[in-house]
Amino acid sequence: MRTRFDDALRVELTLYSIVAELLAFTKKIGCNLDVAKNISNSPAPASSRTFLWVAIACAVLALPIHGYLLGEHFGLKFGTATGSSICDINATFNCSAVAASKFSEFLGVPMALWGFSANLVLLFLLLWFPLTDSEKKAASVRNLLIASGFIALTSVVMGVISFAFIGKLCAFCMAAYALSFIGFGALLALSRREKQPKTTSTGFKFGDLTPLLVLGIGAFLASFIARDQVAKSYGSAQMEPVVKQYVQEWLSNPQRTITTIDPIATGPAPQDAKMTIVEFADFRCIHCKHAAPVFKAFAAAHPDVRFEFQVFALDGECNSKISSANGASCLLGRIAWCAEKRNGQGMAAHEYIYSQELFPTLESVNQAVPAIAKAAGMTAEAMNECTASEEAKSAIRKQADLGVELGVQGTPAIFANGKQLPGGQVLPVLQEAYKTLK
Repeated sequence: MRTRFDDALRVELTLYSIVAELLAFTKKIGCNLDVAKNISNSPAPASSRTFLWVAIACAVLALPIHGYLLGEHFGLKFGTATGSSICDINATFNCSAVAASKFSEFLGVPMALWGFSANLVLLFLLLWFPLTDSEKKAASVRNLLIASGFIALTSVVMGVISFAFIGKLCAFCMAAYALSFIGFGALLALSRREKQPKTTSTGFKFGDLTPLLVLGIGAFLASFIARDQVAKSYGSAQMEPVVKQYVQEWLSNPQRTITTIDPIATGPAPQDAKMTIVEFADFRCIHCKHAAPVFKAFAAAHPDVRFEFQVFALDGECNSKISSANGASCLLGRIAWCAEKRNGQGMAAHEYIYSQELFPTLESVNQAVPAIAKAAGMTAEAMNECTASEEAKSAIRKQADLGVELGVQGTPAIFANGKQLPGGQVLPVLQEAYKTLK
């Protein structure tokens, strides 16, 4: 089963193949940063070498951060993510919410990939700097400052957007921003300490920008290619037309009045929500498990979106539509219902259940009751007493009956603003549907 960490690692390995080529190239040309000599064999001042190393370290450290964030982005986008991201710290510091927002891409390319490419360009310029002829040192430093300054300025812009427009902050993004500022500061200090020969002209010439422009254009084009290659590995070739088809089908579906029964809900009150998502799901459904982080991230990224969860157990014990009974799915539904009804912590139970491996049997659910109860702030005794009550059993049956009445055929089944939304568990479908709302 693929996890969010696996997705991030997969994308990073793809991106680091590029870095491997870069390192092989620098080794081939004999770049020796430890000695840091220029072509004229004049050793760089110790202070300059230190600042150069600081800038290199910042660029190198930024690469795995952007690689991880890119894996998170694709995991959410293509529905392969399971569980919360390691940088989803709380309601404010939430990387998934930032990744699910409309600001997470520019020209269709994830911002994390832009950041990776920009830092790769900067790293290449930094590695090349010690080999630069003394007469071109001023131009080389200028190019480093332009590249580093551009990354730092972009960091400021993205930080403001996250805070002002999304209302969430990404801890890993902030770490990358901090590295960009430190790297830019180190290069500023480097530029003041680099001594130029008296015969060297430090005036600006457009031709001096050639290395930067060539690398920049190359990285720009490579970003689109890398996006397409990584996305292709997720089987995304047909996603765009399918997304549009799903949204058009949603718009033409009949409007239903859905009165949910004791829902586990997040977001604004129904009357204040621009978009209300109702999901009918089974806690033992793998597709529902993958949908859970998508709904969480999407709702967190859109303060005007309300999410309501209804149990539709594929279990004949509590669902009249299902012929066979196992008892496990119904019990999990009652556990989540009790956590919400008795302690207002239904979402905590919901997230904990979906963060675990799928429960194969009723016995495995019973064994997990103490842990789930603890996650929901309840004792195992209180949880067992509640799940055995007729009130809990009746509520879960009524939720399943509501699904049957609405024509739910399988899980997850998603309704948005009273209309069934095919493929609604996929982030691009949710984003496209949201765009259509006035």
